[in-house]
Amino acid sequence: DQEPVLAEFRRSGDLLTALTLLGHVAPSGTTLVQHEAWGPEFQGNVFLAEFNTRRIMRIALERDGATFRGRPEVFASTATDGVHFTDVIEDADGSLLVVDTGAWFRMGCPTSGVARPDIVGGIYRIRRAGATRPADPRGNSIPWAQFSPAAMIEYLGDSRPAVRERAVSGLARKGDAAVVALGAALGDRRYLARSNAVWALTRIGTPAARAAARRALGDSDFRIRQVACQSVFTTIDRNASDRLTALLADEAPAVKREAARALGRLKNPAAIPALADAAAVTENDPVLMHAFVQALNEIEHPAEIRKLLAHRHPRGRRAGLIALSQIPNGELTAGPVFDALRSPDAELRSAALPIAIKRTQWGPEAADFLPFAFADAKDTARTEAGARILTAFIAAPEVRGWLRTQLEPSATGSPRLSPRIAIDAIASATGTWDDSWRGPLLSALRSPDLALAQAALRAIATHRARDFGAELLEVSRDSARPTAFRVAALQTAAGGDKVMEADAFQMLIEPFITGGSPEARMQA
Repeated sequence: DQEPVLAEFRRSGDLLTALTLLGHVAPSGTTLVQHEAWGPEFQGNVFLAEFNTRRIMRIALERDGATFRGRPEVFASTATDGVHFTDVIEDADGSLLVVDTGAWFRMGCPTSGVARPDIVGGIYRIRRAGATRPADPRGNSIPWAQFSPAAMIEYLGDSRPAVRERAVSGLARKGDAAVVALGAALGDRRYLARSNAVWALTRIGTPAARAAARRALGDSDFRIRQVACQSVFTTIDRNASDRLTALLADEAPAVKREAARALGRLKNPAAIPALADAAAVTENDPVLMHAFVQALNEIEHPAEIRKLLAHRHPRGRRAGLIALSQIPNGELTAGPVFDALRSPDAELRSAALPIAIKRTQWGPEAADFLPFAFADAKDTARTEAGARILTAFIAAPEVRGWLRTQLEPSATGSPRLSPRIAIDAIASATGTWDDSWRGPLLSALRSPDLALAQAALRAIATHRARDFGAELLEVSRDSARPTAFRVAALQTAAGGDKVMEADAFQMLIEPFITGGSPEARMQA
């Protein structure tokens, strides 16, 4: 059921994995710990309220390539009936505020049943035992209105998150008058001061502010370079394109990811070769690869992206192939896609396969590919790709013609193509029929190989209108066959001959008489 939901979005490859798995819960509020009150091991952790489990979860984040991995653990929980944790918020002093809406809020929650207004909930404050409460956590005693931009700079690196935010907001409101001071702050030794200087410049957003923020793209700390890339993304600073392109080779995966994201927003076709080159040298980092392909999707320049189909590296070709297949007026032809399916590179083949099977107008090219796909039965990856192509294109006359030759016995008397592959493809061919299929289907139906006979039964069910009634009744009478198979054959034949034979009827009621399994009784 995912495909219809995902169909409206452009893809960058396979779906990305989750940062962490939470199970069947209802997350209803999150916060990221910034304050020092909880200690360094808690800074940067995510706290999550779960509406239906009465839990507050702590998720410690660890860098993993261009993304993070989370380690979830229960931070707080209760068994009290009617509790529904709806949000968790970090207050200015570093304590956590937990919101419990009790039992009166039930919209969208199938487990809440009816409202119970007498359970009203509450707001709870959680502090770390022994933690020192900061003085003036919101900076209310600071004479902000009297400060020049240079005086405010000191508070960009303050230990109190609310004070830092007030300094950023105050500097942003001063506009270009604060740009010189903020530019000087980019040389501050404190990471937070430099990071917040970039965000203040981003909020100002004028040409002078963008030019100052651009300098942070060369900071020695990768975290600042990452923030600077996010600034360019936000302000759409087109003058940063060359420096962003250079950052695609940065040592930090997170910087490369954000540089690619910003380049996609700038839509500069000149960045396309560098994006493909960056994809070519990226191994085992799906999130980073996603960023490169998504940037190509955003730039959306078919002529330049089409050149990537001849890239020297399979991963560069893969990026171009995925992007071009989704761009309006991309004019992707069958040749490069089926060339990719013949590639020894597994990632390139994997990307090409879903592109091919969605374009059923490529029947002649699919028929040309099938002999290659089934040339080596020991190559399971190639054979599986061939089976999917055969299934997707079986309505094409050229593919049906190829299949017809495979169903004919070879010189040794055996079919050229695995009967199971052929029959599974025929089973999927709703609305399509070829008279050459009847013989192989009946042969498989009578086969002592139960799995093959069951596959044939499924294929015959697809083509029930082709009058297989007599043969189905024949196998339903075969007492050497498993009862479940005989019943399935009888079920497939139902609707043709309205009169049921006595032996067939006896077979159907047998599970009810003898106390057969629930599955057997349900099938009967």
